[in-house]
Amino acid sequence: APAQDSADKDKDKQDKAQKSSSIDVTAEDLPPQKRTRRKHRRTHGKISFRDLAKTIGQRWKELPDDRMERYRRLAKMDMDRYQEDMRAYRKSAEGGGGGGGNGGGGGGGDDNG
Repeated sequence: APAQDSADKDKDKQDKAQKSSSIDVTAEDLPPQKRTRRKHRRTHGKISFRDLAKTIGQRWKELPDDRMERYRRLAKMDMDRYQEDMRAYRKSAEGGGGGGGNGGGGGGGDDNG
């Protein structure tokens, strides 16, 4: 009887292999990283991405200096913050882990007191 069970399993595998095709594969059969949404095929008819980018670029070029200065200031503040974060990250990475780094605000001068 065990030989019969093995033969039945092989036959089931063959049946499944013959029945399956690329059409039979559904989203449930795919691993999560392989599941993709269907591409959007219809356009909304208002403006293409290319035209949108051109419009934004043109408006940016025409922006008055006082408004442009505001955005430059915001960009500088953001860059300064990023650079400070990177300095802190590099410092903590050099420390070799172990709980070191920038997590306490200053280094422990009060602990030795």
